[in-house]
Amino acid sequence: MAFTEQDLDEAIDFKNASNTPHRVYGKGQMVYWKSCKTTLMKIGVDDLEFLRDIKMHDGKGKLDFGLALVFGTLGGNKVGMVKEGPYI
Repeated sequence: MAFTEQDLDEAIDFKNASNTPHRVYGKGQMVYWKSCKTTLMKIGVDDLEFLRDIKMHDGKGKLDFGLALVFGTLGGNKVGMVKEGPYI
């Protein structure tokens, strides 16, 4: 159960994306984010357990079962965007 962030493809369309703050639970899907503060969490029995902060403000990655990504804003008036892609 590992998560590897990758560079965001510029071709990703965020037209119908969710705005931050937002949370995504892993189901084996790709997750794409833009202009976000991102934290990787492990899903526990009663709550989420912090694993690490993601350094990339724009990125993508496959989110496996048992993991969650928590997305926040970078500050100011800029709202981040999050989109879930196909299951892999």
